[in-house]
Amino acid sequence: MNSKSGTLDRFQIVGFIISAAISVGLIATKQDTVASVTLGLILATFTQLFDLQLRHSASEERLMQASALDQALYRDEWLLRHIRQIVDTYVVVKDGWFEVFKRRADDAITECRNVLHSMAEGYMIAELGSRFSFEFGTVGLRAEKCLKAAAAEEVSYWRSPHAEKYLQANAEAVQRGVEFIRVFIQTPDTLRGIIDILERQRDMGIDVYVVFPDELSKDLNEDYLITVHSLERF
Repeated sequence: MNSKSGTLDRFQIVGFIISAAISVGLIATKQDTVASVTLGLILATFTQLFDLQLRHSASEERLMQASALDQALYRDEWLLRHIRQIVDTYVVVKDGWFEVFKRRADDAITECRNVLHSMAEGYMIAELGSRFSFEFGTVGLRAEKCLKAAAAEEVSYWRSPHAEKYLQANAEAVQRGVEFIRVFIQTPDTLRGIIDILERQRDMGIDVYVVFPDELSKDLNEDYLITVHSLERF
């Protein structure tokens, strides 16, 4: 918004300068003074009218965007209430004096936008031990065709009660006929200590593979779960 306003202001200023320059130039070349000034005023008037038209178009566009946003928000009272609270508290923080709070507020808004955007594109990052890690994993296990997973977390997880429930969901998916592939991304020493875990999952019907972390790029050294559903659902 500020960028557009600044562009329009510069356009208006440049237009007046050009109009004045033309008038002065005509007078300097001994043209009729009245005609020269009149031409300059006409050009300045056209510049002002064009500038007003641009401002009107920009304002109309913002009003349309605001109207569309209002319609989306008023369809969901829960969303409307929380968006209002976010806006109100964000403005309070931005009007404050503590610069660190202002930067953190910007990061919080950006983080919220990125998380929602990633889910709209069909994926979500669930941190190990978070409230969504197990829930997301079990929901993902409802795949109909194929499941592909990478396990790069601390291997102690696989001996926890949490993992036991997760493995039960794994077994149910395999029993439904879902092809299940899991790749353990661990060092050789770590893998030697979890042979029983690998064998158990293999016996459950999971295709188990191993890879060493130094054989992968850094961005691939993380947990993930890919689910494949029937095309009939789309």
